[in-house]
Amino acid sequence: MNLVKSEIIKKIFDGELDIAIFTINSNQYFIFDDKENYTVDIKPFYNDYLNRNIISLEQYKYAIVNYRGGVHELTKENVFNYFDTLFIPPRDSKWMSSFFMDGYDIDELISIYKYIEKYLLSSSEKQIDLLDWKILEARLPRFYLNLDRRIFMHTCWDRSFEKDIPNNWSGEASSRFWSLIPDKDSYWLVNNMNFWKLYG
Repeated sequence: MNLVKSEIIKKIFDGELDIAIFTINSNQYFIFDDKENYTVDIKPFYNDYLNRNIISLEQYKYAIVNYRGGVHELTKENVFNYFDTLFIPPRDSKWMSSFFMDGYDIDELISIYKYIEKYLLSSSEKQIDLLDWKILEARLPRFYLNLDRRIFMHTCWDRSFEKDIPNNWSGEASSRFWSLIPDKDSYWLVNNMNFWKLYG
């Protein structure tokens, strides 16, 4: 499916898509998918459903084989099989830069950024319509999966994804994963402005 940027943005706002960064062999892959598919290993969930008789053994077998193209646990060896199932192919940082700025010129971004900095400095800063803030924040990645170092981080504050990762992974709910991304791949850096500040 070759969705245009405006369609992708709408699906993000509708809760159908979230952005994730996958680090594999020191390369960054930007992924658009349902956040449920960023679970490192889905098998424990289905095991629990089976043990509680929520699903049958046949349903269990079907789910394991078909979930994420048969990739029930993400590894460096099989992750590209998962990527092959995506409606939106993995994107690079150049494409993501264009996606992030879509609909804005540089003067508008400068104005928004100045407001963000003033607002974060002082709660007395007069509030304006924060729609642009929300629009741009939605274009930031919410998930980080480093398959080289087995690190999982996310900014879905209403879910505890980090509690369901395999024992040989480390994870937390935190926006600090920006520091793990090389500057050349940090598409939220625009003209010396760091729009990661949108996370507050």
